[in-house]
Amino acid sequence: MRKGRRDSSFDDNYYIFIRCLLKERVPSVLVITCCEMESPMSSWIDKAQNKRAFEGYNFRKVVCGTALQEDFEGGLFAKKLDETRKSLWQAIENSQCGDLVPLLTEEVFSCKNLIENLTGHEIASDDIDKIRSYAAEVSTQASLPFQQEENGNIKIE
Repeated sequence: MRKGRRDSSFDDNYYIFIRCLLKERVPSVLVITCCEMESPMSSWIDKAQNKRAFEGYNFRKVVCGTALQEDFEGGLFAKKLDETRKSLWQAIENSQCGDLVPLLTEEVFSCKNLIENLTGHEIASDDIDKIRSYAAEVSTQASLPFQQEENGNIKIE
């Protein structure tokens, strides 16, 4: 997310994916970009108004950095980009959870109406078999282990 750009779509996506679908069981890292003029870049989130803007969100870590290309302005920000990459990877490594978190069918359905109402997406059918088939297809394309349990829950490991 670009600094200073938190809007309703950020709130909606956080609510749908982090709170509703994953029930805050998966650690999340927030990346704030456009901080290349801050010194150090991580100081942006330390400002009181910025901390307040993200109160109530459950992020394990907030990484402030840049997304500028290495060759932008003759490589002026290449070190900052490298610093951002290192900070992000370190945050991901330090935030990993050891346990797999199953994605349950009920949780997918409970978010269906939210997704349709908040973002205008439509799910073509309420047919559970089609949705399970879609979940299997998505997990295969993403190379995720997919398993349908006896109780009908979809588990992506």
